[in-house]
Amino acid sequence: MKTLKPVLSSSISLRGDDAIKLVEMVLDANNMIIEVSDSWDASAKAGNADSRLSASAVIGQSIDHFISGDSSVMYLDSALKLCRLKKQTLFKPYRCDSPTHKRFMEMELQPLANGQVKISHYLIREEAFGSPLYLKDVTRTSSAKEVVVRCSMCNQLKKPGTDTWLPPEEFQASQDAPLNVIHSVCPACQVAIWEFRVGRPESSD
Repeated sequence: MKTLKPVLSSSISLRGDDAIKLVEMVLDANNMIIEVSDSWDASAKAGNADSRLSASAVIGQSIDHFISGDSSVMYLDSALKLCRLKKQTLFKPYRCDSPTHKRFMEMELQPLANGQVKISHYLIREEAFGSPLYLKDVTRTSSAKEVVVRCSMCNQLKKPGTDTWLPPEEFQASQDAPLNVIHSVCPACQVAIWEFRVGRPESSD
């Protein structure tokens, strides 16, 4: 299986002051979740997550347990290794859409002592879809006959039997049932640059 190698940029960039910090977690050197932010349960409830994603349920679990798709697991694992190796705070934009809104996010990896890493997720902005887009994640079950591949980073979708990745909006017009999706990382996101951050602007909690 191919290992995904994140690329590190030498540039410096800062998020806007109006970014909202949603949740944080701290991983130990083995990528086990040892701490989450006070906002964790409220954020999970707002996202209609079930009890398996409550703070008490995730602490003590491997971060890999909560990521869909082998490629997505390898991608984050490689980024965590890079963060520990470089001993620098890394960040990257990504999408985490809801059925009704495009949600433009940023993930930040901050190295701590003893191989620990703090992962912070920020909401940069959100925009309403023209019409809702409903998805059903079948990554773990693979029971659906026809599935669409969804990029875990940019949320673009790849139709079955093609190599073309399209924005989610392209799939809205004719939707009469939730799309069955499995998660991976698209080629563009695999080679996209992780940047390092010097200084950290204050953000709303």
